[in-house]
Amino acid sequence: MRLSARRGSTWSGPRSPIGVTILVAMNLVLLPGFQQVLPVQAAGLVLLLLLGVGTFLAGINMMSLRICFLGAAMALSIPAMTWLKQASLLLVLAGVAIAGLAIAFWPRSKKAAV
Repeated sequence: MRLSARRGSTWSGPRSPIGVTILVAMNLVLLPGFQQVLPVQAAGLVLLLLLGVGTFLAGINMMSLRICFLGAAMALSIPAMTWLKQASLLLVLAGVAIAGLAIAFWPRSKKAAV
């Protein structure tokens, strides 16, 4: 009887202590005291990072390799996005330098003078 009552439940919250811990950490980030320490953009990045770590840990808990890879990709993409945002000028300059070197050293076809 108890098993059938569980199946009819519509609550689909976290079923592990790790999930509850991730949700509590996300709520702590949104507290006004924490908002004074971090700017709004940084708090958003922290929330996304916690979401990625929570997804990775859920994949480990469920023994699902796909969910683990998804969580790892989410967790690693947040620092990569911020690094690319800060290093965009450096990347543009490196691209221009590589293009300049390619143009300078590209083998020119020598046409025979007629």
